[in-house]
Amino acid sequence: MSKKKSLTILVIVLVVIAVAVGIYFATQKKAEKKALILGTGGTGGTYYALGGDIASLWMKKLNVDVTPTPRQPPRPIF
Repeated sequence: MSKKKSLTILVIVLVVIAVAVGIYFATQKKAEKKALILGTGGTGGTYYALGGDIASLWMKKLNVDVTPTPRQPPRPIF
């Protein structure tokens, strides 16, 4: 195969790859902000404050809306 033909094939392959990558990124949705609920301990305990700090960190670093919510253990059924 001649150098000119090889170069032509290489250029065609690169153009096809560039078009495919462009189509892929054009069809992707923009980053949507997600919302989470973070279960923590009771409001009087250590884990409630820790959950609030984790929620703040996630909101700042991961761009996620997080709501820390105290969770109570399930009550036994007798």
